[in-house]
Amino acid sequence: MKKLIITLIVLGILVVGTIVGVKIYKDHRKNSNPVKCMPVSMLNQGYWDPSDENSSGYISATTDQKIYADMNSVIEEVYVSEGDTVKAGDAILKFDMTQKELEVETMRTQLEVYKTDVSLAERQLEKLKNIVPIEDKTTTEEITEEPTEAPTEAPTASPSDADTEDPTEEPTEDTGDDILKEHPDWVMYPDGTYGPPDAFDDPDDPGDIEPEYTRDQLKAEIKKKENKIEELKIRVKMYEIDLQKKEKSLTESEIKAAINGVIKKLDTSDENISSGNPIAVISADGGYQTTASINEWKIDSMVIGTPVSIYSYENGQQYTGKVTEISKTPFEEGDPSFSDFYGGSTSASYYPVTIVIDEPCDDLNEGMFVRISLDMSQNFDDYRSDGLYLPLSYVRRENSKYYVMMNENGRLKKRYIKTGKTVYGSVIEIKSGLDGSEYICFPYGKDVSEGKKCVNTDSYEDAFGY
Repeated sequence: MKKLIITLIVLGILVVGTIVGVKIYKDHRKNSNPVKCMPVSMLNQGYWDPSDENSSGYISATTDQKIYADMNSVIEEVYVSEGDTVKAGDAILKFDMTQKELEVETMRTQLEVYKTDVSLAERQLEKLKNIVPIEDKTTTEEITEEPTEAPTEAPTASPSDADTEDPTEEPTEDTGDDILKEHPDWVMYPDGTYGPPDAFDDPDDPGDIEPEYTRDQLKAEIKKKENKIEELKIRVKMYEIDLQKKEKSLTESEIKAAINGVIKKLDTSDENISSGNPIAVISADGGYQTTASINEWKIDSMVIGTPVSIYSYENGQQYTGKVTEISKTPFEEGDPSFSDFYGGSTSASYYPVTIVIDEPCDDLNEGMFVRISLDMSQNFDDYRSDGLYLPLSYVRRENSKYYVMMNENGRLKKRYIKTGKTVYGSVIEIKSGLDGSEYICFPYGKDVSEGKKCVNTDSYEDAFGY
């Protein structure tokens, strides 16, 4: 008996010692090697200047300009004829945008439907989260017996009662017309009765009966609904991008000559359009052009006519030009026209953008290597320089929510935030939940967890070691 007691005491001491040891170790981990937090104001990318996009390319002779139309395009007016001489900037033709405007309105309506689907799914998720699992419910069934009543004899009418009844009087009953006159907003239900709209209680309709789940089933349903919400949000985001492209096309109703030359071909017939042939071809009248390589994150911000500054490394001269063509197909691997002299993401796709030099350039030659600077300030009207934009690496995602790890009284705390658009695929807009006076840390690494000791630093060298 004594041996058993001693064994139990020893085991108890070991268990307590282990628990205390683990706690001491965890406390030591939380308090040692404090995580360094940077000021949000220093990490804010809101003051990036998106006005210039640098690229590089080679000078080549200007090629013919080809103008196409899709099957849904309606040509409203043609300003030129075959054989006409045109200069860069001259109007060639104009498309009727009525059909495209209707398509845009339809897309806007559909986008609202998709957003409603997200809201509905989020409400369904909240209902799921409020359901109590079957294991946690306390059900008490009480079996009650209804008292039996002795049968009673129907009362017999006395002669005096019969004498008081008027045999000629007939009972009156309200008709449906009478009821609707008194209550014009009522309707007739399937069972023939009347009442307010949507108030009919259909015995065959389960209504809002709360479904029952076990803990595991409920967890699975919640996860399934969260995944569905994520899919719906992605659908909204992709549709918003398609809508933006469609809206952008509305501004391109008038097509202008990008080069100096002669109208070599002009054929706006339905047969020519359906064959995929160009409706107009401008034959180049001398001149030079170059091709820039634009990152996929920025290509949607490009517009025809964007001003361009071109610098020749060989003769040291500066030239001006304009964007005349934006390809919808990225460069293929090994394409000799692709130039990434200024670097960029190796995982991103790059698209060719044709630029025609719009001033005399007799001192240029084919094959010259040039620097290309595109003035994109006119294309970033919605970019707020005074906004809060953080690097994506400092923002983590948890299901459909975003959060940062911030310093709260010397300890790391998870803070959920509301985000907006993503710029260039590397910076995300912070709409609420954080301000420039607070401090956050890089949210990855084995030492980053809630409750971990942290300190503030205003030095990149302290935070990153460089």
